[in-house]
Amino acid sequence: MHTRKAFILLSALSLLLCSALEAQDEGILHFLAGDVRVNGQKAALGAKIPQGATLETGPESVAEVRFGHETGLRIRENSRVKIDRPASAYRILLAHGTLLSLVKHRTDFEVQTPIATAGTRGTIFFVHVPDDTTAYVCTCNGRLELRDGGKSLKTVSAAHHEPYRVHGRPGGLRVEPQGMLDHTDLEIFEQRYRLEQEEP
Repeated sequence: MHTRKAFILLSALSLLLCSALEAQDEGILHFLAGDVRVNGQKAALGAKIPQGATLETGPESVAEVRFGHETGLRIRENSRVKIDRPASAYRILLAHGTLLSLVKHRTDFEVQTPIATAGTRGTIFFVHVPDDTTAYVCTCNGRLELRDGGKSLKTVSAAHHEPYRVHGRPGGLRVEPQGMLDHTDLEIFEQRYRLEQEEP
């Protein structure tokens, strides 16, 4: 009888612990300015971002989504992003626009664009998608793999900003060095500061 009660108690504690961990990892909209929509509805500060949600930003608008204190997305103006969370991984679909990602060390994380995928296990990186044939990707700090479907195009390790332009059509993409495009260390520092200061 005591064994059964202990088992029930342990099971209940396990469920509570799992729920707490899931809540801590749930996406939260913790910064926004301008017109920001989640699944087509106008978003409010502090809104939870459910699995499979689509975020859209209008002109002169920005949204930041955090997952705990160490992983976060900054979605710039005129962007459309879908957040997918299979198991413990992050799959971010950037249809168009601009995304700055701060990713916790050893976290399985990738950004999929209409032509290429950028995958990491903990990196600061910037992605801009102006159209269906071009993606600008900067490894701001860390290690990033660029892929064309299942094929690896290039692995970039950088201590400080190494940008590339990926262009063409899937199956025949080209990767070329590119100058810095429209992002700064100050923006990264500000995003990191907000991540670290917010309550979980």
